[in-house]
Amino acid sequence: MDNDRGVRRLTSLEQSASTARVLNLLAIHRNFGDDVDLAQAPFFKNRLLDRSIILKHRLRPHEYAQFASPRPTATKILIPIDSSDLRVGARSVFVGQKDFDEVVESVLGQNLKPGSRDRRVLDLIDSLPSLDPFLLREHLRVNEIEPARGYFGISAGDVQRMFDFAREEILALVTLSSGDNYGSHACASRLVEKLLSNTPDSGCEPLKATLKLSDQEYTDGAFSWRGFLYHKWVLGDLAAPMRQVMAEITQRRAAPKALTPRPTSQRPRSASSWR
Repeated sequence: MDNDRGVRRLTSLEQSASTARVLNLLAIHRNFGDDVDLAQAPFFKNRLLDRSIILKHRLRPHEYAQFASPRPTATKILIPIDSSDLRVGARSVFVGQKDFDEVVESVLGQNLKPGSRDRRVLDLIDSLPSLDPFLLREHLRVNEIEPARGYFGISAGDVQRMFDFAREEILALVTLSSGDNYGSHACASRLVEKLLSNTPDSGCEPLKATLKLSDQEYTDGAFSWRGFLYHKWVLGDLAAPMRQVMAEITQRRAAPKALTPRPTSQRPRSASSWR
């Protein structure tokens, strides 16, 4: 990491970064370190890599030369030097950069050789345009890689921004179910808190019993519901900027291409002279 500005960017990832751009494995271990599932089904088998910060990074002009072919974005791995204090900085590497194998071997050893399990996970992550937790989990699952569910929790920042939106979405359902307009707002708030938490099955046993679902079915259903809600919220959040971009596109006019005059010393060949 370079200078204090870079350190500030690193320390702010946990508070402000979107889960569509950042996979903060270090924060997951800090918040859910006592979850036995994280140890039994780790995201990466390598301990350092399993406590890294991975993000989709828009390449700057001076970074283009690190790749054999041009690309607008890359998957960046940050290995904190001190996991307890991100102000110390981190080692970083881009997946697929020219000397990728040499760099990761010097830091992580032999765990990321081509064909290894952790290398497959990194390649799958790199193939995605986003680190959206719902997209990422499904993409890994269809490739027979299933880390613990705790790795796919929505970040605290996104949960806060989603809360009011989700409450309004289900307020009508809660009002219809309870028949109490006065208490519906508080009931909807409590339900949203449970469904948007990283452990949505906690405290929802009555709902699970009413729907006659097993623990596995309820957990998968709650995750899917959060996925639909998350993407609807993201779409609504992008609606205004998309309208502005579309309006600007319609106002653009292509510049006419300048015609190159034919040299006067050359005469065009007749159609009959072509072979």
